[in-house]
Amino acid sequence: MLLLALAVVVFWAYSAMFAGGGSAGSWNDYRTADRLLADSGLIVSATYLGEEAHVIPTYTTDDGEVLSTVTEAFQRFRVVEALKGAAAAGDVMYVVNSVGYTSVTADLKSLSHEYDGIDLAVDQNYVMFLESRARPAGYPPQYGDTLWTRPGEPAIAQVDDAGRLTFLATTRYKDTIKGEGLERAAGSDAPFEMTKGDITGTPSPK
Repeated sequence: MLLLALAVVVFWAYSAMFAGGGSAGSWNDYRTADRLLADSGLIVSATYLGEEAHVIPTYTTDDGEVLSTVTEAFQRFRVVEALKGAAAAGDVMYVVNSVGYTSVTADLKSLSHEYDGIDLAVDQNYVMFLESRARPAGYPPQYGDTLWTRPGEPAIAQVDDAGRLTFLATTRYKDTIKGEGLERAAGSDAPFEMTKGDITGTPSPK
């Protein structure tokens, strides 16, 4: 039982660092634009180039047996424009998104779990709201010492010619705000409106 308790504690520590699919910890469900803007140190328009998945052990016994893991998708983007924070057009960046994990039962059987996700289209542009995290031990070093993650949900949007953002969110998030009696903005998964001008402080085109 001690091994099981330790495995659960270590797993939730990892989830708190890179909660990308609705896991616990520091993950936020945003109801207002102001809080999402405040929590995002970097906001960029970027082109989605694909992703690479890595299974990362979160607890290993002294005998080398892996009891629990987390699966992280390292999503690759090329920056088109920085709307807030420091990034240059053409920069390639990786956004870490948790897509699933394994846990162990009391009799040490492994169970697999998947998070609700958002499908992104390769070569499409998205506006992303991000925060930086130091790379934890055990994470692939080829992505650098600083990794980007989303501070909560919704944190991915598409923008139209008038500068209006249409947010994309998981079914979990949409069900949550529906249960709270909040209505989504027209054509968006978020219960609030936002434009590029709200981010940059400049008027959006009419």
